[in-house]
Amino acid sequence: MINSDIESKLRAVIDSEVESLDEYRVVFLLAKLRIFLELNDLKKSYKYLKLYCDWVLHCRYHDTQFLADLGVFQDRELQEQEVLLTLHIQFFSELNRFTLLYFGKKYVDGSDNYNIFCRLLDEQIKDVPLIFTKNEKSQTRLIIENGNRYWRTEGVDN
Repeated sequence: MINSDIESKLRAVIDSEVESLDEYRVVFLLAKLRIFLELNDLKKSYKYLKLYCDWVLHCRYHDTQFLADLGVFQDRELQEQEVLLTLHIQFFSELNRFTLLYFGKKYVDGSDNYNIFCRLLDEQIKDVPLIFTKNEKSQTRLIIENGNRYWRTEGVDN
């Protein structure tokens, strides 16, 4: 069931240049993508895309089973920067696969577009902790300082 209003709003953003984006349009894009995925029962086909769509819309993201299913947090040896890179790479891969399939073009194509979109996305998710484990009560927050990105994991009080 493709909702034509949602599709036309998505098309308007996807047809615009990435260089013209601001933080508000990134959130708008991801919010509309989230609705599109849900209306068309596509959430399982685009797990990383759904993660980011949810992530920008909440003050904290806590879907332990979903995050555990992604597997990126299970390897404690994996460096935090690598986890972020893995999430971003998978997100952009699914975003481009989605926009190519439904709108006929890759939305974030090329390193300049990637850097612009990534910077705007990071501004949205940097203050939203990920709570990703059942046993250890911890939250993971993306920290951006002086252009560097890293994760900080902290205990969470109930």
